[in-house]
Amino acid sequence: MKKLTIIFVLFGLLSANGQQTSIYSEYMFNQILINPALAGNNQSLNCSALYRNQWVGIDEAPQTATFTIDVPLKSQKLGLGMNFTHDQIGVFANSNLAFNYAYHIQFGKSKLSMGLQGGASNINANYSLLKYSRENDYIDPAFSSNESTFNPIFGAGAYFQTNNFYIGLSMPNLIWGNTQMFGYSQKKIAYISSGYVFELSKNLMIKPSILLRMASGASMNFDLNANIWIKKVVAFGVSYRYKDSFISLIEVKLNNNFRLGFSHDYNISSLAKFNKGSNEIMLKYQFNIEKCKYLTMQF
Repeated sequence: MKKLTIIFVLFGLLSANGQQTSIYSEYMFNQILINPALAGNNQSLNCSALYRNQWVGIDEAPQTATFTIDVPLKSQKLGLGMNFTHDQIGVFANSNLAFNYAYHIQFGKSKLSMGLQGGASNINANYSLLKYSRENDYIDPAFSSNESTFNPIFGAGAYFQTNNFYIGLSMPNLIWGNTQMFGYSQKKIAYISSGYVFELSKNLMIKPSILLRMASGASMNFDLNANIWIKKVVAFGVSYRYKDSFISLIEVKLNNNFRLGFSHDYNISSLAKFNKGSNEIMLKYQFNIEKCKYLTMQF
């Protein structure tokens, strides 16, 4: 069954490269996706939605949709948040729902944030969708049922920032276990993120950043990024993902509350000749944005 073979090849490639959690090209614009310590850190109620279509042109390639919301509490010392993520790879679907709690400690013009994350993940295989071909509706009885499994989520993170610098460390899930229905073990993944804002003039800023991904039993992977902000309204950026892709990004401040981001990945891995890259779009809404003090969170 060609379709089934393609799906398992894709699933195997993701596992071999450590992508057992979602990868985001616009992570620097909404880091609560990878670090629970960011809950409530932006001193306003924030909502964001993101959609990623990976490896355009390959049937059954991964697609990811996310929704996040977070809010500060008690004079901004505490923060609460929620992340929902849904990944689809052919007949395989992985849905995660996690709640975040963060505590923020102010040190003059700097701040240390610590966060915890808890929730559950549901991995589902809808084998009944598998067919011999698009022209043939016959379903093999061996694939006539669905399988699913639930796994708990528990993660932690820390984040330190000043007006122009940040560094974060997180492990979104510390207790991934075996997923026997797929015949592989999910790995614990840690992230280290850091960035710095250089104010070249009143209307021009540049922000380089890096994201390191480290998975048990796999080699380290990283993203290098630089964004140029013009008049604090529009940002143009480029990224390099190690041995995988070059990325172009843009984010636009539509008004005092709405921000819209888009990125395109130009694949350079062994899959490059089979796909047209990956696209990602993000919409973010922020309440009371005028109260935000930290440049790194905004730019």
